[in-house]
Amino acid sequence: MNYLCIYLYTLIALTTVGLYGILSKKTWAKLIISFEILSFSFLALLSLLIMSTTVPSNAILGESIIVFLILLDASVMGVFVASIFAVYRKLNAEKPEVLRKIKG
Repeated sequence: MNYLCIYLYTLIALTTVGLYGILSKKTWAKLIISFEILSFSFLALLSLLIMSTTVPSNAILGESIIVFLILLDASVMGVFVASIFAVYRKLNAEKPEVLRKIKG
């Protein structure tokens, strides 16, 4: 078994942990952490797939795509955290279930 298989199995495990965390956690902080674990595992899987090509131009293009996706992920998480803070201040909602009450 080479290192790429170990890397792939680790990424599959991280993806599973991230999905489990998103589906089962009850607080905002745990949801954010689970979302970040999931996004990291997807980015790492994408980088593994792009870097496994033998053409050097594809590897350079892949690296620039990965950097762009990391910047995009950071900006999305910034907006997500800011919206959670706004909801928490306005509604004092410590858990996501409180938002179901205002639905309708």
